[in-house]
Amino acid sequence: MKRSTKFISILVVTAFLLLACQVSGVTTPAAGPANAPTATPTVEPLTYVNQESGVRVHYPRGWNTQAPAQGDQALTGFVSPDQTVSSYLYTFPAQASDTPESAIADLSSSALTGLTDVQIVSDAALSRADGTPAWSRVVTAKSNGTELKINMTTAIIDGTHMFFMLTFGSPSAYDYYANDVAALLNGMVFESPVVNGVNRSQALFLSGGESTNPRDYDPATEHSSGDKLVFSGLVSFDTSLNLVPELAEFWDVSADGMVYTFHLRTNARFHDGRPVVAQDVIYSWERAANLATQSDTVLTYLGDIVGAAEMHDGTADHISGLEALDDHTLQVTIDAAKPYFLFKLTMPVAFVLDQKNVESGSEWYRTPNGTGPYKLTRWDSFQLMVYDANQDYTLGAPSIPQIVVKLYSGIGIRLYESGEIDMTGVYSSDVARVLDPADPLHADLYSGVSLCTDYVVFDVTQPPFEDVKVRQAFTMAFDRQKYIDVVNNGVGILAKGPYPPALPGYNLDLQGLTYDPEGARQLLAESKYGGPQGLPPII
Repeated sequence: MKRSTKFISILVVTAFLLLACQVSGVTTPAAGPANAPTATPTVEPLTYVNQESGVRVHYPRGWNTQAPAQGDQALTGFVSPDQTVSSYLYTFPAQASDTPESAIADLSSSALTGLTDVQIVSDAALSRADGTPAWSRVVTAKSNGTELKINMTTAIIDGTHMFFMLTFGSPSAYDYYANDVAALLNGMVFESPVVNGVNRSQALFLSGGESTNPRDYDPATEHSSGDKLVFSGLVSFDTSLNLVPELAEFWDVSADGMVYTFHLRTNARFHDGRPVVAQDVIYSWERAANLATQSDTVLTYLGDIVGAAEMHDGTADHISGLEALDDHTLQVTIDAAKPYFLFKLTMPVAFVLDQKNVESGSEWYRTPNGTGPYKLTRWDSFQLMVYDANQDYTLGAPSIPQIVVKLYSGIGIRLYESGEIDMTGVYSSDVARVLDPADPLHADLYSGVSLCTDYVVFDVTQPPFEDVKVRQAFTMAFDRQKYIDVVNNGVGILAKGPYPPALPGYNLDLQGLTYDPEGARQLLAESKYGGPQGLPPII
């Protein structure tokens, strides 16, 4: 697999090295650089460290680091004491099928672009003390008639990323510094990267996007599952979709099922350390019901509370069904006994917000003071979002210290393959591949059933769909399995009713109407449109 690489031009650097030698009066006889010491420099390394890439390089005494040329992708460069030998360190994503040897074959074609008379001097595995798989290829070549000796070495770490060291100089200079070059190659030490002050192995990396619409970040107005990293509510779901207490420690329900009394946890805290009290819940829900907030979901999920509709239509300035009995006790009265009421409180519109934070400015959501398991500590627009574990989270500190969301960084499955992110969804176009047991990603695949059903609704007020037999005929004439196989690349389960398999209420025995073209024709014939006039135009 070819990589998009931008290597420093050996042609350009060779000209620079020759110029440097001429300015200082240096020549390069076979014995080595004329102004070099009479003995090979002692290998007492200094250190270059790149925590985010997870590498440190011990380089020989007398050598120096140098910044890569503009446009070059190198992490850093190293140069010999007399500037006759240069080395550049790169890092690239590794594919599952990559080996150090195959990577050399791939990368050398780019690194040696423009050179002539390329001859391989040696090509073998590099034995490293830490056992890291590595390969080293040494070649000679010419650059505009000038002879060069070039070392290309690769090392693959954890099967996800590779390091590439490109070292070159005139043959005599390279040979003179051969011990130093060997020390440089063996001086690479690979560590777990440290990103944003957290060890890469302790952080969860994800890919994501960013919206410029503030409503997408306000729990009262967004439409998805909400930012459960930052915010939380009185109740939530566990990983098995069981309703569990969160900010509320427990609750009582009156005999008639209409009054809920929530007892807040005394250790519930906002991220700034302030205790969560019952009035914070009232503020959050009344803010959502306020017409000025323009919440599209508040009546769907909080509309059962007495007075919520009146506040939403502007005829009341408070929700009458909410009362703080004390700081840690909230009484909620609903309009009728509804066993599903608690489940509605898991939605974002019911999350608890800090009034001071919300009213601090129009971009309050960029520095939210939530109650969830993580704190949003960094947000670089269209680049990065960083969440740090909330050590004071009500239900205990999260086991993952940090979550990093890389914004608009590429295609999820490609980023996962290269080790840049730790989890991603699989689009339908890639499903066949990852389902193949021979594919490297197959072992990492987790699959489940979405809690959604896609369906088409007939307008029963318009002909011909006011006739039930026409509706049945159209349903039976549509090959849903073929649609899934062709349009969705085989991803999906035939819907036999409104509920998906993972949702309570799903009927395993329900068959529904199956694909039956002949039966569909018969139903059309039996319908009110089965006569000579046929079906009317359908819009």
